[in-house]
Amino acid sequence: MMQPAHAGVEPIPTAAGAVIAAVHRAAAAKDYEGLRRHMVAEFNWSFGGDASAEQAIAEWKKQPDYMRQLARVTKLKCTYLKDRYVECPAGAGTNFRAGFKAVAGQWRMEYFVAGD
Repeated sequence: MMQPAHAGVEPIPTAAGAVIAAVHRAAAAKDYEGLRRHMVAEFNWSFGGDASAEQAIAEWKKQPDYMRQLARVTKLKCTYLKDRYVECPAGAGTNFRAGFKAVAGQWRMEYFVAGD
């Protein structure tokens, strides 16, 4: 069953909500290995052309504010977007936001970015 904090206009899939909750717990605990299990390999974390989960984690280890921000946004209300992404938080605009998508039948975090 989904947590009310993850309710959007269209209901968020239960499996997506479970992954969002797991990402939240891993980010709050700074459990990088646990976090990696829920990320796609070609993870978008920078607008500089960087697309690697390993690069993202290496950078996040150097700058712990990223984990605080990821824990924060995954605790807020998320929204199920028309292109079948879930984005947390809903209405983030260009602020910190995390995106989740079903890949090969499994929900994974595909991006965590700020800016445009």
